[in-house]
Amino acid sequence: NTNLIESAISGGAFLTSELSLAFSCLSNEKIVAVTGSVGKSTCTALLAEAFEAVDGNSLAVGNIRHSWADYVMDVREKKIKAATWLSLELSSYQLENFENLKADHSVLTFFTANHLERYKSLVHYYSTKWSLVEKTTGSVFVNAKSSDLFEFSNKRANANLTWISPKDPSVAVHDLKSSTLLGE
Repeated sequence: NTNLIESAISGGAFLTSELSLAFSCLSNEKIVAVTGSVGKSTCTALLAEAFEAVDGNSLAVGNIRHSWADYVMDVREKKIKAATWLSLELSSYQLENFENLKADHSVLTFFTANHLERYKSLVHYYSTKWSLVEKTTGSVFVNAKSSDLFEFSNKRANANLTWISPKDPSVAVHDLKSSTLLGE
């Protein structure tokens, strides 16, 4: 009940989230956070697989595969070794109450109207997603094919954005058309 929560907060209660609590328990893990209206799970899973292939000690957490809280408990109980890289999928809901997040890098996949029953406006929804940019210390990789994302970002200043397109020379050399993944 929203009124009960608001009443508790106004009475001095502190509201946190699983992600905020888990984040406060990390040691040296590097985080690549992923958000967007579509493509989050695919991107997060692919990042986790790529990190795993290179490092052998990485994991996808958040809104995908493993609960971040379970990961933290498993590390604390020495059931698993702390990951080098965590690929963190974040929905807009999760970004709403995650003040202490500091991602090493992040990815914005695509912006399109979604969850408007929860937000005051499309700008409010996009702003919630965009808050990840402000919580990223390194590069923010952005899908150049998302016209809403491009338009929204032009109204905000940020020097850390790296726009990615299949036509970019650094991406084009990988011959995406022959990839065994579906789509570009």
